[in-house]
This record gives sequence, C-alpha cells and structure tokens, in this order.
Amino acid sequence: MSRPSSTPAIRRPSRALILLAAAITLASVGCATTTYTVDEEPPVSEARAKRDLGIDYLSTRRTAMAIRELQASLDLDPGDPQTHLWLGEAFRRKGQTTRAEQYLRDAVTLAREREDHLAEQEARLNLSALLSQMGRYEDSLEHCTSLAEDPTYSTPWRALSNTSPPMGSAQRWGSCRRMS
Repeated sequence: MSRPSSTPAIRRPSRALILLAAAITLASVGCATTTYTVDEEPPVSEARAKRDLGIDYLSTRRTAMAIRELQASLDLDPGDPQTHLWLGEAFRRKGQTTRAEQYLRDAVTLAREREDHLAEQEARLNLSALLSQMGRYEDSLEHCTSLAEDPTYSTPWRALSNTSPPMGSAQRWGSCRRMS
C-alpha cells in the first residue's frame, strides 16, 4: 500500500507556459529605444551632419559636392556661421570670389551675433586672405587689425601674413605688427 504523503505535490509548469515566458522576456529586451520630444533635437542635427559632410568633401578636394552639402545645410540652418565660413572657402576654391566674399562676411556677422569668437576669428582670417588674393589690401588690413587687437587670438602673425608682402608699405605693416 502506498502511504499518503504529508506534503502536497508540486506541479510543474507546462512547456507552453515556459515558452510563453521566454518569448515575453526576449521581446521586452529588444524594446529599449530612445525617443525625442517635439521640442528636443537629436544630438546631431541634420544641418550639422550635412555641414560636416560638406567639410569632409572639401578636405578631399570634391568642391562641387561640398557646395551641394553645405547649401543643403544652409537651407536647414541659415544662421550657422560655420556653414557660411565653409561655403566661402568652397567658392574661393572655385574662383567665385564675389560669392566667397559674401559668405565670409556673413560668417563674420553671424559669428559676432552668436558670440562664437573662434568662428569669427577664422572667418576674418579667411576673408583677409581672400581680399588680399583679390588685390584689395586696404580692405584686408581691416581684418588683420581686428585679429591683431583681439587678445584671444593666439596667432596674429597669420593675419599679418595676408597683408604684409604685397602692401609694400612697411610702415603700415609695422603699425599693425606692433598691435600684436
């Protein structure tokens, strides 16, 4: 005869129940996502991504492709001084100096408005070089002086080299040099 057990019998879960629990666990692991609200921007905006792609194209001498990406970036964020700066450089490389000058002047203005000192310094340096290349040494000197007087600009001799050789006026170059 069998003896009745004093402990209740433990029921094993069915195979279907185990498979269901495993499926739910696996499905919930893959559901972690990052979402942004309407007010938030993703960490890297589309405009910045296009700008960076344009800069990369410029570094590999694909100027036409760079202009296309930089223009697309400008369409998305027209107030970005870096995009204006790089478009100025791209058009300078294409020999379109009038367009290059306008983009560089816009970069200086926008950078000043946004208090982006580094972008303003780079735009002034590039604008100074462009104006010097165009033979407009007096206009170039304005940006040279601005950079030389800026205590946060660490390499004023870079701007001075944009105006000094063709000026032929050692006196004017010397006065700008003393400011640095």
